[in-house]
Amino acid sequence: MNKLSTKIVFVLLTGMIITLIGSLLLMYKSTNDTVEKTIAMSSLDIASNISHAINPASYADFLSNQSETSTYWEIREQLDDYRQKTGALYVYTLGIDENSEKVHILIDGMGKGDKKASPILTTTTATTFQDVESVMKGKVSTTSIVHDPEYGDYLSVFVPIKNGNEVIGILGVDIDASKVDATASTVLDGILPLMIIINVILMAIVVGALIWFLTKKLSPLLKVSLAAKEISNGDLLTANKLISNTRVKGNDEIKVLVKSFEEMITNTTLIVNSMKSSSFQLLESSSDIEHKLKKWILPHNISSMGFSKLQELRKYNCTEVKNHRGSSRK
Repeated sequence: MNKLSTKIVFVLLTGMIITLIGSLLLMYKSTNDTVEKTIAMSSLDIASNISHAINPASYADFLSNQSETSTYWEIREQLDDYRQKTGALYVYTLGIDENSEKVHILIDGMGKGDKKASPILTTTTATTFQDVESVMKGKVSTTSIVHDPEYGDYLSVFVPIKNGNEVIGILGVDIDASKVDATASTVLDGILPLMIIINVILMAIVVGALIWFLTKKLSPLLKVSLAAKEISNGDLLTANKLISNTRVKGNDEIKVLVKSFEEMITNTTLIVNSMKSSSFQLLESSSDIEHKLKKWILPHNISSMGFSKLQELRKYNCTEVKNHRGSSRK
């Protein structure tokens, strides 16, 4: 009985622990995703402000002559200035070739003489055509954290560069991904210990209530088990007393089991009593028959003889009768 309740509690406790671990992992991922989206939305605002600050006429002039002209250097210095002020890793403009579906860097907003700056029309290594395809239609786009072996981990956002209502280019801003992990870690450090403590307390309360409930609810099964042992020992009276004193609340399967077991004991007792009564009647009838048989067959005090002696006497009498008949005929 105790083993059964212990097993039930153990299984449920294991399930609760697994659920707790799963919820904590889910919370960790959800927090990372939320922080990532928050930083992405903030970066989109920064990128939009930079895009609006670019002179569309100057950028259109650069597109007509994609080389290192004065207009190119003017826009590049402007992008570098915004990069330093916003703390972004990279600020740049992109162009796409719809036929080959390739994405190229047009103006890399790095300082003049910076060796990390990409030349005009450098094919991107991480940004794909699908990442920026919607931007050419006037929408914005963000990527998940990119793990680039050359530039490290970063998150990219893309906004359109417009000349009126016409989209003439794409502005990209890369944000250091370490900020995402650091922010998520800060958030989790604040709420994770509290969440664990609350969940452990709740689990302790639930397990305690569960142990109390199972012990009370399954206690009738212990008496059923004891009654079954008494039946196996042939003591129906004790078994009947155990079951009769068992009280089960409700109308669940345990009450049905106890009730059925009580009826089984009652029926078994009736059968046994009936067999005893029949045995007594049979014994009395046998004694009566034996008494009458003795009076009818053994009138001359031969009742003490065994059955074999009686047969021998019968054979002897039969022989004497035959001999007597034979001598009479002679």
